[in-house]
Amino acid sequence: MTDPYSANPLAEMLAERDPWRFDRLTKVSTPPKMFANGTADVPAFTASGIEPNELLRLPFGVRHAVAENPDIVAVYQMFEQYAGIPEMEIDSPGLQDAKIRAEQWMRDTDTRTPEQIRADEAENEAWYQQQMRIGDRYGLLHEEHQALLHIPTEERHARFEAAAKAKADAQRAGQPIPTPEWAQAEGAQA
Repeated sequence: MTDPYSANPLAEMLAERDPWRFDRLTKVSTPPKMFANGTADVPAFTASGIEPNELLRLPFGVRHAVAENPDIVAVYQMFEQYAGIPEMEIDSPGLQDAKIRAEQWMRDTDTRTPEQIRADEAENEAWYQQQMRIGDRYGLLHEEHQALLHIPTEERHARFEAAAKAKADAQRAGQPIPTPEWAQAEGAQA
């Protein structure tokens, strides 16, 4: 259960919601913190001048509103009123930003290690180079071949063969080399 008085309750909530993904993410990245664009548990200073670490006595849902409030009297009243209400939340731009950062981190962070990313990129490049060699073998232009990369392998090879035969027939007949119909359609979409 999330402790609303901890330094980073949003991270705790993410861990509770999807422990498996959270565990994978924390192996490659640190969850964003509550303040300073995700880099600090408390702000460097507060608008009212209170000590930033005092915010940790409040539930996380009111910390940003208190930090942003320049009126020291209002800040003390907020401490008195909200310190003992764990579920209390005051909408503020800072709190909304912190929630968005946490959600984006959970959703968008790549769980692969740098080594895995490099290996995947090398594998993708090897596949691409292999496909380009196949296209070269059939005498396809680069653009024609690019138009086929999203098609399943068997159909792609059938189209390669048909295009290579049409080019060879045109060359033997002394006619201009035709652009395959599928390459024209793909080119028009690009």
